[in-house]
Amino acid sequence: MKRLKENIMTKKNIQKSSNKCKATWDIIKQLTNNQHSQPDIQELVIDSKHLKDQQDITDTFNNYFHL
Repeated sequence: MKRLKENIMTKKNIQKSSNKCKATWDIIKQLTNNQHSQPDIQELVIDSKHLKDQQDITDTFNNYFHL
């Protein structure tokens, strides 16, 4: 019965979330006790250009993966 209640609450949390992917991953991390975050990428070298700004690194990855 407790597990059923948890499943219903989980489903409701995902449904009411504006970012369903993030809500799903947050639940997965919670269930797997995977709370540690990965360290940020400090530097990225693209075409001999050194990127250190986190936004530049993020934009580069997004452009590469067409997001």
